[in-house]
Amino acid sequence: MVTLVRSVFSGTVVTGGGVSTLAFEDPASDTAASDILGHVRTFWDAIKDNLDEDVSVTVQSNPARYAAATGELQALFSAGGGTAVTGTATGNAAPRASQALVRWRTSDIVNGRFLRGRTFIPGIGTALITDTGQLSTTAITDITNAASALISASGSTLEVWHRPVNGAGGSVGLVTSVSVWAEFAVLRSRRD
Repeated sequence: MVTLVRSVFSGTVVTGGGVSTLAFEDPASDTAASDILGHVRTFWDAIKDNLDEDVSVTVQSNPARYAAATGELQALFSAGGGTAVTGTATGNAAPRASQALVRWRTSDIVNGRFLRGRTFIPGIGTALITDTGQLSTTAITDITNAASALISASGSTLEVWHRPVNGAGGSVGLVTSVSVWAEFAVLRSRRD
């Protein structure tokens, strides 16, 4: 089983909104699911200084449990996501297509490759962009520390889900480490 926690972005610098999905080992209860939602909200709160003041992130309530191998919906947890986190970086936001990239690493191999996950973060403040067009070391450190704290706070239950193809072949791997790319990434498509 895998439980998906979705965070929804809003604000004029996030055209049409955006969704970020994190996967966790299946919590044992609604209370445990609430704790996970709190950890995800804490992650966003820890990096709000890097987000433009027009960006808000809301952790959706009632995360869903799926069968990892097939992708079939199993249940919903009754858990609240809390209040929205609003960015505090003043000035302008980076271009809409330019997003910070968190890379989640596992030690699992799927189809001959290491299983990896990505989280794209839109709305980075321009003050956090270096003269060479990269993410500043301050932002990289803030986001890396917040992501590492999320892994730790969740009891190392953060996972990467390799989605099933045609209802079969799905698998999960526990996240063992994280890195933040210095270059800006472009998210060209999204699937939930």
